[in-house]
Amino acid sequence: MTRIGTRPLPPGARRSRWAVLWAGAGVLSLLAQAWVIGRWAADGNLSIALDRNTGIPAWREALTWTGQGMIALALLAMAVLAVRECRRTRSITLNTALGAGLSLCFWLDPLLNYAAPAAAYSRAALHLPSLGPYLPGWHGPRPEQEIAVPLGSSVAGWFVLITWAWLISVVVEHSARRRPTWKTPRLALVGFATGLAVTFVGETLMIYVFGLYAWTGTIHALSLFGGHWYQLPLTEMMSLSALLTLLAIPLYRQRVHGRTPRFLGGAPGARPAVVSWTRLLAAIGYCNLLICAYMALNAFVAFSGDPVPADLPGFLRKE
Repeated sequence: MTRIGTRPLPPGARRSRWAVLWAGAGVLSLLAQAWVIGRWAADGNLSIALDRNTGIPAWREALTWTGQGMIALALLAMAVLAVRECRRTRSITLNTALGAGLSLCFWLDPLLNYAAPAAAYSRAALHLPSLGPYLPGWHGPRPEQEIAVPLGSSVAGWFVLITWAWLISVVVEHSARRRPTWKTPRLALVGFATGLAVTFVGETLMIYVFGLYAWTGTIHALSLFGGHWYQLPLTEMMSLSALLTLLAIPLYRQRVHGRTPRFLGGAPGARPAVVSWTRLLAAIGYCNLLICAYMALNAFVAFSGDPVPADLPGFLRKE
């Protein structure tokens, strides 16, 4: 029974409402990170350092610089592709919006070490002081020793992460073509399984090959290679795979079916510029929420996890 004087919102209005809500979350995220980064910069932290006394072997140092170089090249290539795509379509595309959203999540990275050591970053790589002490309530161990690696997983790596989501969306698309009767839940399971494989390969490269970081606060019994510095916590792999799937499915649906997710739909009938900027802000809000949930889960695991592996190399130690 419909109440007098009320009418249900049309689908277009509902899409507009969701997009505006997510865009509002994006604005709040930008304001919060501007406040955190502004205080961090005002305290004189805009200085890149490189430790020379880490005891890192020459071959490992060469691999670390190779990894940083590859991330820098990937970052540049993706930025060029994003600009070209937006210029061609004269709008902010879903790829670009989600990529930008991920790139603006780096300020949340210190949440991993919110109360216990969850991750350690290479001091043989270019690094900056961490944003951690400037996050409300942050009380990580030895805050003066916390760092962020710009050309690593703690900063630029978040932007490059969109390529992992692209790869998963391609596998989902291939599965959908082979199994046209499969609905989104089954395709999401395919994406999750693919995400586990992508995460394993990607993190093995970042940790064991390039030595850019290590997971230090894990439950050894729930980790691959548990108890060693190159361990891979299953809880982190599963949470990252879920995060990537939640990015890949919208990319797949938009590319194959032309269906933009409701929260990125913009306002029907609005000017293209309004739709584009609403989409961008909504993507920023969406990505920040996903990353915040990912960080919270893994920070909790670190808080209740086992001690730091005894074989952690010197270039990853906060000493």
